[in-house]
Amino acid sequence: MVGVDSRTGQRWIACYRKGGLDALRRRKRAGKGKASYLTPEQKQRLKAWANAGNLESVPDAVAFVAQEFGVTYSASGLYKLLVMLRLRKKMPRPQNAKASAQVQEAFKKGLRDWLLSVQSSSVTFCDEMRLGLHSQLRRRWCEIGVKLVQPQQMRFEWAWLSVCVDVTACRLTWCWQPNLKVASMLETLERFYQAGIRSLIWDNAPAHRAKVVRDTALAVGFLPPFSPELNPSERLFGGAPPCGGAVV
Repeated sequence: MVGVDSRTGQRWIACYRKGGLDALRRRKRAGKGKASYLTPEQKQRLKAWANAGNLESVPDAVAFVAQEFGVTYSASGLYKLLVMLRLRKKMPRPQNAKASAQVQEAFKKGLRDWLLSVQSSSVTFCDEMRLGLHSQLRRRWCEIGVKLVQPQQMRFEWAWLSVCVDVTACRLTWCWQPNLKVASMLETLERFYQAGIRSLIWDNAPAHRAKVVRDTALAVGFLPPFSPELNPSERLFGGAPPCGGAVV
């Protein structure tokens, strides 16, 4: 509210409680501190370099600053600078190397026109995830010295979870199917149609592009090739294995 750090505000309050307004007025103002080793232009170059995905660790930034600007930083000093520049370590979103940014952008711009052409008021994405009975070992909290044992299952049985994500109504519709054959896909689409879904967008799997599937009552659209990150269902599936992958 007053444009100062919270710690500075705490010092002001302590000074006021001790001596009142007179003591607060007599309090010496702190200087601006030590000048930064980098100019504003150099800081912007550092941020651009990091935003391009080149910064993996603080030592990488130390080497970059030394090579590009001739400035030597300690690891702790440069870490503080990265925090001041609002840089944080993030997990990047995966993207297929074969994906085309131009095709993806064209898909995004043409999505509204496609919805108008099929007279749909909702944007629904669909995808399938194969779930099997192979349990996975995952880290668990345990006391040091205790031998943690987890039963493991190795049954060669699978089922497919088909999920529709309506991003306009924030609604999930899902069902199980035994495989990805055309007959199973037709049954799944019939269930989705009965649930009120009139259009959906999914990837270019062979069963999705079959003529009998495209000729159903549902209007079907397709994602650009190699672009699973455009499907919200993928984010939902990303949280499924940690929840049940270790359960027998």
